[in-house]
Amino acid sequence: MDIGSQLWLTMKTTAAMATKNPIPRIINALVGNFSRRVEASQTPNPAIAKAKKLNKVRTIPAFRSTTHGDYGIEQNSMVRPHLLFVQAHCTR
Repeated sequence: MDIGSQLWLTMKTTAAMATKNPIPRIINALVGNFSRRVEASQTPNPAIAKAKKLNKVRTIPAFRSTTHGDYGIEQNSMVRPHLLFVQAHCTR
């Protein structure tokens, strides 16, 4: 089991203990082209909207070498994926 799976399992069990619900409700949060299974209570709508806004294709200037050896500035489109990071809270 990798670290991501362990963190997800920890978040799931922590939320279940906090709410005293053995099966927390899981939803699929679609952010840009990325789909994550997260708990509904940990995915506020403003966070999803912000991530969708940041996931848009941006046009940035980049230096490229040409066949003659000089450098020209061209516009390259890059997708910068900003993922949602859900912070797991430990309960004592």
